[in-house]
Amino acid sequence: MHKLYLVSFIIEERRCFKIGITSNFDVTKRFQKHINNGNILAFKIYKSSYFESYDDAYEAEQLLMNNIVNEFGGYDYNGEVKFHNFWAKNKLGGITEIRKYNQEEVNFAWKFINENGEKSYKKLQKD
Repeated sequence: MHKLYLVSFIIEERRCFKIGITSNFDVTKRFQKHINNGNILAFKIYKSSYFESYDDAYEAEQLLMNNIVNEFGGYDYNGEVKFHNFWAKNKLGGITEIRKYNQEEVNFAWKFINENGEKSYKKLQKD
């Protein structure tokens, strides 16, 4: 079981949002080390959805990132457009795919995650 998630937090005094995948039941555990040491603040989970396999979750994550880049633009790196649209000075292990907080983009991601994946863990366990 894997989750595609949408979270927001403050990093280096900038509010941002992040999408990603995790095998943790509680998405917070994915970020606990950075929350505990104060590298990220004001952590909030907006939405997550279950997927039966890592591959399914990864495919959905990539599609969501591509959709956001197509709709809202991204970071141009030598002619290649990347999902993230700012760089944090401190490289925090595992924290990538972050963007400046924009409510329209967050709504877009929330809707995608809501409409994809399994709706409940109990349903996934029954299959």
